[in-house]
Amino acid sequence: MPTRRQQLLQLLRRRAFAANDTPLPDIISAAGLRPSASDWHHFADRLLLLLGALSLVFSLLFFIAYNWVELGRMGRFALVEIALVGAVGLYCWQHRRRWVAALALLSASVLLGVLMALFGQVYQTGADPWQLFFNWALLITPWVIVARLPALWLLWIALINVSAVLYYSTFFSLFGGLLVGEGSERWFMFVFNGLALAIWEWLARRRERPEWALRIVAIAAGFAMTSLALEWVLSPASTSALVLLIYAGALAATYWVYRYWQFDLMLLAGGCMSVIMVLQCLLFKAIADTAEAAGMSLLAMSLLGMGTGAALWLKQVNAKEQARHE
Repeated sequence: MPTRRQQLLQLLRRRAFAANDTPLPDIISAAGLRPSASDWHHFADRLLLLLGALSLVFSLLFFIAYNWVELGRMGRFALVEIALVGAVGLYCWQHRRRWVAALALLSASVLLGVLMALFGQVYQTGADPWQLFFNWALLITPWVIVARLPALWLLWIALINVSAVLYYSTFFSLFGGLLVGEGSERWFMFVFNGLALAIWEWLARRRERPEWALRIVAIAAGFAMTSLALEWVLSPASTSALVLLIYAGALAATYWVYRYWQFDLMLLAGGCMSVIMVLQCLLFKAIADTAEAAGMSLLAMSLLGMGTGAALWLKQVNAKEQARHE
């Protein structure tokens, strides 16, 4: 379905408004495309509420770190636990106000991580760093499901990614290395973030789609897959050629999903950037032994050409998408 902005642009292209009709600024305001005073008030209210909640949480963390010795063991735990109980209590009290309740759970989720880090620092449990982030994600999972807040889902996904990276840096080639060799953590990031993106896109079909959150997850998955493809280009002997097949499949899936199923020009541009990076790396490897000046000139010209071609293609795709809704 076209948005109200797209519908208005279509009417303007068709010259649906005569010169003596309502002025264009009034039409834009009536269509809801220009934020009203109440819209700005609503936006500022939510933004300040989010920033205030995060400021309180991190100020508590910095306060404990600065007064580490003076507070003592019981004082540190008491401050974090009181704040954690207060955040959960705020959720129970304001559970009917969805935004306030979701921010309360977001604060509680961050405070839970602070409490776990404090426990590990005070008692020196000897646990590996990846266990902290994994257990943190595991414990906040019910809150993440209940809150249904994109920022909280991103926190959960980020914790899983960090725990995986720390795990592979601690136990390199223990399990994943036997299957895929080097770059196991990037394989995990690509598969996990790709699945998270697919599930999130499917669940958001009939709800408001949080574009900014989905784009962050897509960028994480694309970054991991692109780095694997670049590693194959630079060192094919140490990487399976299956990487290129999976990379091509991921690009094809990205094109179909964000071109025909859920149009997203930014993610299509991300796919173009990934292809340009891989092609530039291939070209650099091919001309690495040639004259330095000539090689750099060729790389610059090819980058300029591919960037221009990608921009023209994206412009054409966007124009076709706009025309399809007319």
